[in-house]
Amino acid sequence: MLSKYKYLFIPLPIISLIFIFALYNKPHKAYADEISAHSLSAEILFAEYNNNYKESNDKYLGSVLSISGVVTKCTENLIILNNRIVCSFNEKDSPLPSNDIALGENLIIKGHCIGYDDLLEEVRVDHCIIIQNL
Repeated sequence: MLSKYKYLFIPLPIISLIFIFALYNKPHKAYADEISAHSLSAEILFAEYNNNYKESNDKYLGSVLSISGVVTKCTENLIILNNRIVCSFNEKDSPLPSNDIALGENLIIKGHCIGYDDLLEEVRVDHCIIIQNL
């Protein structure tokens, strides 16, 4: 009885390993190439999250946003707009040209919304790129 099924059990682990390897090495999503689902200012985005967290999550979470605002802090890998929107940059996808950005400058940044941090009261956006200096 076992001899009938031994030919089935030998290729099964090999096929499983190939499948796992393919999933593990799947390329990451390129958010910079996607079209923005919403274009809004940093004040409006923060006000919507601050007023109704769950409705804003349904609307913005996981989508690509274009956010305009004033730079209030700029470090090596992130920009903070209007003291409330934290935009993080990937070194591989789009390195941040920090020497070209001044505090108080108006920017439009496109990125993937990952949610609202209610402890720090800020909206987090990752995989950002600078679209335009205003």
